[in-house]
Amino acid sequence: MKIVPAAEPPVRTGNNLRLGIVRLGRAAGKTKYALLDEGDISLVQQYAFEAKLEVDPNGLGAVVYAWAYDIKKGRHSGEYVHTLLWELHRGGVAPGWKVVHVNNVTVDNRLDNLALVPVGETNTPGRGSCNRSKASAPPTPQEKERCLYWVAIAQLPVDPIEEYSLEVRERLQSVGSVVRTCLNRNGEVEEYFEEDQHMGIGAAAAANPGLCYY
Repeated sequence: MKIVPAAEPPVRTGNNLRLGIVRLGRAAGKTKYALLDEGDISLVQQYAFEAKLEVDPNGLGAVVYAWAYDIKKGRHSGEYVHTLLWELHRGGVAPGWKVVHVNNVTVDNRLDNLALVPVGETNTPGRGSCNRSKASAPPTPQEKERCLYWVAIAQLPVDPIEEYSLEVRERLQSVGSVVRTCLNRNGEVEEYFEEDQHMGIGAAAAANPGLCYY
């Protein structure tokens, strides 16, 4: 998971916003990531995350969602991450209702980006970027929210698994493991295992001033 200290994010105010980014794996030929609130980062210790590719029934192409299952219960316990988070923070989802992504980025699972709507309501996934010309109209709130996801993703260093040591690769590929990699203020990589530090993910992240990811 990657923790991105976001300076002056598009929507929220303040310079101390910290977001979690979970590596979901590859889908449709690309590595996919899910964005979470800092308070939900600890879920990586209990759940295995992966990308779930689905074909839109309305002919709008393929859509990638974040999928997670309890490591102790197995894959049969899996569900969409956006539904899981809604149930954890807001309660159950009543029949006839569903959880959608407000900014239409289906892997942006910040709680502020989730909403409950009737099942019949359509939700078209957004695939646009944040690039806008200075002469264009001011971005809408939805466009700002979409930009927040892409700004966070753009800060991730390129880290193909082949570049890790054999020990780290084995830990990354084992279910339930959490490997923490940090970049210090000079951009130098420092690797260590979270469980070896005897401190929680949130505490470890707060103690490191650089960019860290899991």
